[in-house]
Amino acid sequence: MYVIAWNLSPSQFTPMTPYTTEEVVSRNPGMAMIYNAAGAETVEWSSVYWFSNPYTSWPATIRKQHLNEMIVKSEANFFVSLQDIFMFEPGPFQCLSAVWMPLHFIPVEHPTVLALSDFDLQLPISGWGASILEPLQRQSKCARHIDVVAHGRCTKTYAPDFHNAKKKWKTRFTWGWPQDAFVVFLVASNSEESGRKAFDAQLQAFSKLRRKVPRAWLHIHAEAVRAYDIPRLLETFGEVTCRAQWINEQDHRYRTHGEAPIKGPRISMTPATSLNSISEEMMADMYRASDVLLAATCSEGCGVPILEAQLCGCPVVTTRATAMWEETLLGISVEPLQWIARMDFNSGWYLPHASGVADALEEISHWTLAQREEKYQSIRARLISLYSNEAIIDQWGSVLNKVVKPALDSDFTDCELQVSEERRDFLRAITKLRETLIEFSKESRESKVDFQHIKAIVEKEEIVSYIESL
Repeated sequence: MYVIAWNLSPSQFTPMTPYTTEEVVSRNPGMAMIYNAAGAETVEWSSVYWFSNPYTSWPATIRKQHLNEMIVKSEANFFVSLQDIFMFEPGPFQCLSAVWMPLHFIPVEHPTVLALSDFDLQLPISGWGASILEPLQRQSKCARHIDVVAHGRCTKTYAPDFHNAKKKWKTRFTWGWPQDAFVVFLVASNSEESGRKAFDAQLQAFSKLRRKVPRAWLHIHAEAVRAYDIPRLLETFGEVTCRAQWINEQDHRYRTHGEAPIKGPRISMTPATSLNSISEEMMADMYRASDVLLAATCSEGCGVPILEAQLCGCPVVTTRATAMWEETLLGISVEPLQWIARMDFNSGWYLPHASGVADALEEISHWTLAQREEKYQSIRARLISLYSNEAIIDQWGSVLNKVVKPALDSDFTDCELQVSEERRDFLRAITKLRETLIEFSKESRESKVDFQHIKAIVEKEEIVSYIESL
């Protein structure tokens, strides 16, 4: 069985070329972490091939022709998309297909609903994602088969160490955090101009917290100036000052602050030079040295930092919406302020409640070490059963063994897939055609075969008339 995933940069990998997992792992640190994760040794990696994006830059629409060329080239049985599917042009894939995706909008945004009809399996990353897809099952063209496959983390790397005071002291010293501070840790990519990460509401919440808990300290693990100008927001909330001298007067459109330093009495940020070089072990140390993770965004398909923090015994404060609600097992999920429309997607998401988030942070500031450990132990088994690497591998194995393999082995006549008869006929025809062409390629090595012979071989499988009718 071949699985193709769509997530490799063309700067690292030649487009339209299949790479073995071993080749990908040797060049891609992210893939190396997956390959070396606990439980990954049970995966038959030799049957997994990876393709890179054939475009030098993302177009408005990803052409299905390129994807189907890659599928045919690799003789793949199963295609998995890790890409935003609203970018795909309409049309079926020439093999069984699945999309593994986070969902962010309530309801599902219209472009994604339209794209879902091209996939045989929808694999949302959260139970909440599955719940908003399920109503679409009543529309046979919009949903075929739904299984939840979450994100996971290595529970050896991400694990608590409640009583290692020396390690906690060392980590806080490294990052310049006061030893007696109530450390609020904020981890998020500052790359989404949509405002989904809600840095404005979260920084406002911390500012409110500081009036109640003067010893509170905020460390931000994000790009300082990208989608949001985080220092400018901190200046607005009175957390940093004296940035006016750093305004770039030559930038007449934006008047950016450029590389202005962040000087605040209770604020620190991870240097830009360190953001992409911090190891998972160091990230785990930062979670363990923190008192709480602030992760109250507008929407999360699966908040990976939320999982990482809790696995390390660090409580979280999130928004009671989307996947965040179900993932918050150790911490507090705060009722959002309101649903807000995103008219560019014909949908919406939820605005975090800054005052409610500040109250939740204050409540956690009163938890003793014994209480934190007790709360962690009460949710530990459930957390690991849902979000460990082993759990995720089991979830993928279940999908492959109970849905994908039976569909392929039975020639799509006996399987759990809720696929229309037309789609089953198409998949069946493509499978037979592939087998026939493989047979023909073997024969052609020994003798020269003309077109009529090819047609005769194909007609034996009774698929020429079907393909001509499409």
